[in-house]
Amino acid sequence: MYRVAREIVNTPQYQNQIVGNPDRDEADAAFNRIVDTVMRRMRRSDDSLYRDYNQNEGFQGNFRNLLRQIIDDQDYREVLDNSSANE
Repeated sequence: MYRVAREIVNTPQYQNQIVGNPDRDEADAAFNRIVDTVMRRMRRSDDSLYRDYNQNEGFQGNFRNLLRQIIDDQDYREVLDNSSANE
């Protein structure tokens, strides 16, 4: 889960279309597009997660909401910053 969140925040689209975007509807739509792209990229490494995400609309919505919460969580941002500095 954290790996997916890290992939999302590291995309240029996240920085350009979501961070600081006052249009919440557009930011939400952009977030959904980014999650879809990241999940398609990661499907080979975690086929069961991708299959659930792709085939189950309820799972997809809950998964996106959980990712938003993780990304918005300040503690996660600190972990992400620290892990990026160590790479």
